[in-house]
Amino acid sequence: DQLPTVRQLAADLSVNLNPVVISASRREEKALEAPAALTVVEAREIRNRPALTITDHLKGLPAVDVETHGIAQSNVVVRGFNNVLNDMLLSFTDNRYAHVPGLRVNVSSFIPLTNEDISRIEVVSGPASALYGPNSANGVMHIITRSPFESQGTTLSVGGGSRSIFTTSVRHAGLFNQAIGYKISARFYRGHDWESSDPAEPDSIALGLQTPDGRITVGDFVPNRRNFTVKNLASEARLDFRLSDDATLILNGGFSQANQIELTDVGSAQVKDWTYTYAQARFSYRKLFVQTFINASGAGDTYLLRTGDLIKDNSKLIAGQIQHGLSLGSRQLFTYGVDAVFTRPDSKNTIYGRNEANDDINEFGGYVQSETKLSPRLRLVLAARLDAHNHIDGLIFSPRSALVYRPAPEHNIRVTYNRAYRTPSAANLFLDILSQNIPSPLPPPFPETLIAVRLRGLPSETGFTFRRDSNGRPLMMSQLAPGAGYVPSVVNSVWPTLRRILIADSTTDIQLLLKQTLPQQLNTTVVGDLRKLNPTTGNFDPVSDVKDISPLKPPIYNTYELGYKGVLGNRLFVAVDVYHTRIKNFVGPFKVETPNVFANAEQLSAALQPTAEAIVDALIAQGVPPEQAQAQATAIMNGVITSAAQLPLGVITPEQIGNDTDVILTYRNLGKISLNGLDLALSYYATEHWVFSSTYSFVTKQGLNLFSAPNRVIFRNVDGTSDIALNAPGHKASLSVQYRDSRLGFDAELRGRYVEGFPMNAGVHVGEVHTYTVFDVNLAYDLPFSKNTRIAVSGQNIFDKKHREFVNAPELGRLVLARIIYSF
Repeated sequence: DQLPTVRQLAADLSVNLNPVVISASRREEKALEAPAALTVVEAREIRNRPALTITDHLKGLPAVDVETHGIAQSNVVVRGFNNVLNDMLLSFTDNRYAHVPGLRVNVSSFIPLTNEDISRIEVVSGPASALYGPNSANGVMHIITRSPFESQGTTLSVGGGSRSIFTTSVRHAGLFNQAIGYKISARFYRGHDWESSDPAEPDSIALGLQTPDGRITVGDFVPNRRNFTVKNLASEARLDFRLSDDATLILNGGFSQANQIELTDVGSAQVKDWTYTYAQARFSYRKLFVQTFINASGAGDTYLLRTGDLIKDNSKLIAGQIQHGLSLGSRQLFTYGVDAVFTRPDSKNTIYGRNEANDDINEFGGYVQSETKLSPRLRLVLAARLDAHNHIDGLIFSPRSALVYRPAPEHNIRVTYNRAYRTPSAANLFLDILSQNIPSPLPPPFPETLIAVRLRGLPSETGFTFRRDSNGRPLMMSQLAPGAGYVPSVVNSVWPTLRRILIADSTTDIQLLLKQTLPQQLNTTVVGDLRKLNPTTGNFDPVSDVKDISPLKPPIYNTYELGYKGVLGNRLFVAVDVYHTRIKNFVGPFKVETPNVFANAEQLSAALQPTAEAIVDALIAQGVPPEQAQAQATAIMNGVITSAAQLPLGVITPEQIGNDTDVILTYRNLGKISLNGLDLALSYYATEHWVFSSTYSFVTKQGLNLFSAPNRVIFRNVDGTSDIALNAPGHKASLSVQYRDSRLGFDAELRGRYVEGFPMNAGVHVGEVHTYTVFDVNLAYDLPFSKNTRIAVSGQNIFDKKHREFVNAPELGRLVLARIIYSF
């Protein structure tokens, strides 16, 4: 009964259970007052855990899925729907978008931060579009850095670990005077990644550039060997001007350069000297906040390992924001603002191909939030936002409502509704990139490529539509009918060329027979069977027809949530959220939408029956006995029919593509799906030194049966078109034990993480991620004989449990990292 209360423990351990946050309401408020599910990673936790990127600090958080595919490469989402080029989590650093412009992908290693410069990380679970606009349907991550006015001094660190890792960083902050502060920081790390391979990558490759007029080779064929060396260099600088007690102007900029292997929708990319830069200016005066920033990308010499195609991404994103708050007495507060975002994709035709000239994206939004104290314990939050997008018809409306009840200062019960949405990305709209070439078995003068497989964005005005003949059959483009444009999807349309191929593919004796007997034209119509390429298996699967694809609509997320967070018995912190989300117009994964046309073997055999009889007659005339002539003729015709039926005769090409005969993978809106979920977090402060924590998250597409096993969240054959996979576990949990002694300067944590296996469908990465359980340990200690020197050690997967966290990712093992940090 003499143990300290949680409040006393929090003060003693520098653990703040109710910190000031800004991400839930886009203004400062206490975490226990926020009308949203929110988790905070504090500075002490961050500096006690050596990490190459910020994602290592997010593992084990409720609702957060961290997928690791390298020593510094990972994807982070909240409440599922992970992907390869992941953009499901809206990420900020100091109010600035942290994703790569153009591609809109979160690459944590590109963020130019040092551990010592991070003040905290706030993660909002669930939709936040009413305040943040598009692409915050699953959540928001906000990394907030330290002000030089509050963190003067210099910190140096050096470290290393397994996988030949070496890392070093420096941060210095100071004051020119009482009104001007500055800080600079830099980091460098390198290491040898876990090795992996992809059988679809050729043994040798020639680098090249895709252009609207075809591919330009820029080098000789060389061995196609992956480079597993990971290197990263980053730096930042910032100036803070305190113009008055209420007004602050901040100017900052940063740079990073990365070398690593990254997964993409079309296989892996060898990232070589990819640069990411930004510049930002922000001004605040009381409740007024104004900012502008620019993010820029430079892909260096990055290339795709499956094709050798170079990626030249010089995209930029320019944004501006104005926000203001207004209080009417003590019971009413308004927060309102406007945003403008201009995305300028620029890939020199390597990503957006023939769409490069018309790929600008302009977005404008305005929002208002009302917070009303209905009583000392009850608060009503209402918000609404309108957004315009130059590739979406009409305005998009995002409302939000929350009823927050606080029966006591340390308890918060809320009921919320949020309507959020996602906008089409530049890739959704403009992508035009080669995925793979299927070589041709045909001799010259036929092209070396039988089928080119290409990823295409969906035109925002027309979508993809398909022409049909008077019989309702879709028309095709065919390499066997060059210059003819659209032709009927029947064998007759390409028979003259097909006839020459069949003859040229035979031995000399058979060639002579076929030249004499194969007709110049077919007398009956031989239909073409439609079959779609399966990129995973390489097979062609039969389909009955082809469907037009409408322009993409923004996916809409409607989420209803019941949440509680608070402190029980002065020792136990509890946060629990139960939610139901309904999604319509979900943008499905890449899928082949243009079938190839193959000859119907049965009909072709019937049409060529006179040829078989003519061959029998020709063989008998050469002296071959009738029975033997019949057998030889049957064998010859079986070979002809088999060869003809296995050769793609054309592609059902959309009208918007032109004369291309590429097989097209693209996006499509799918119907309605719904999810139910639960996120739970517990922290028990047992004594002055011991803290026990656990998290559990559950997502399902049916009910809330927590005991269903396995809980595989994948929606099969939505709209009869495609599967939608959560690409994340249905169950995950963590358990940690922490020991903290501020007097000795010693911190220790042991954490176990359980992730249930799940099916994955993301680009070319289709398969199964198997269940895994791993244990991590973190140790930090202030050296008693060296003032201001701290040693921190982290061990991830300390029992070396081999596992994969993403299809086609490397198998992960133990990773140990140690750092010495000296501050003065």
